Amino acid sequence: MNLEEMLKTFPLPPAPKTPVRLGVIGCGGIARNAHFPALKTLLDLGWPLSVSAVCDLKAENLELARRAFPSAKAHTDSVALLKSDEADAFLFCLFPEVVEKLLPLCFERGIPLLVEKPVSHDPARLLAFAEEAERRKAVVQVAFNRRFASGAKAVRESLGKESLTGAAIRFWRRDRVASNFYHDTMVHAVNLAQYFLGPLTLERAEGGGPQSGSPLTPWIIARLRAPSGVACELDVRPAVGQDTETYEFFAQKRTHHWAFAAITGSQGGGRWAVLEGGQQDCRFDFNAALAKDPSEEMSLMRGFTHQLAHFLSGRGLPDFDPVSSLRTAWETASLSDRIREQAGANVNGH
Repeated sequence: MNLEEMLKTFPLPPAPKTPVRLGVIGCGGIARNAHFPALKTLLDLGWPLSVSAVCDLKAENLELARRAFPSAKAHTDSVALLKSDEADAFLFCLFPEVVEKLLPLCFERGIPLLVEKPVSHDPARLLAFAEEAERRKAVVQVAFNRRFASGAKAVRESLGKESLTGAAIRFWRRDRVASNFYHDTMVHAVNLAQYFLGPLTLERAEGGGPQSGSPLTPWIIARLRAPSGVACELDVRPAVGQDTETYEFFAQKRTHHWAFAAITGSQGGGRWAVLEGGQQDCRFDFNAALAKDPSEEMSLMRGFTHQLAHFLSGRGLPDFDPVSSLRTAWETASLSDRIREQAGANVNGH
């Protein structure tokens, strides 16, 4: 399936009717490797979009951002940039402690914002931000990109028609540092489970053996319960020598299997298949090269392009639904914290 076919199957929202000037604060790895390629794809498709300003404290990051967007004005003072009129909306790719300092100014100035997760490591502070955003009707979309990934919405709609009996999620990484994995990567699986199944409660979590010098564990298995009563097993592991990300949903007569390809090579596709009666119905398989380079392909597959398009297209609408709001981020952070805490208390089932 090529790019044109993919966008016919999973179309982007309508492009904005008027030009949008986007400012980017934080031009490190996640910005360059995921968000910049998404921006380039939309520009190639003719969206009325420009990156008007880029901001970072590191000269190297600013130089790389200017190479990607030569017309953008470079800044090192994020507060001054937010107080200027150089952009109509902003993308934040920042550490949580920096986001926490800038969010109040964004609320005050009514700045539409797409912000990388997790926003804050403190669930209580995240809830306060969510309540303030709701009070002010602020436009804030949190970048849990997998909710916009290839086919995620179609899978969710299909699951809504099923009488599910169970679910299983496996989120493994080849070689991640455990502390980063459990605080930054595991939340993707938790957030997507909430997207597919609704608000989840934790019944039990256990971890597998403490690592030397660290309270974190090399694996966590958690049992979650959806409002429908469906149980979901979450199996997350930071360093098992392979990349695996699968979401399975079991009904009476069939199984929905949704997966991402391993994060190697092209960093490609997503695949959704329905298994029933010994037969496999492949609804889509996006493992072929779709874009000009691997980073643009990854941005398409993992939802960064559709996520950005959703934000830019809908940010000015009075009933804008960010799909992943600050309250959503709080729900994910709170559940993830409980999983980590209980797993740490139940090492090897004790």
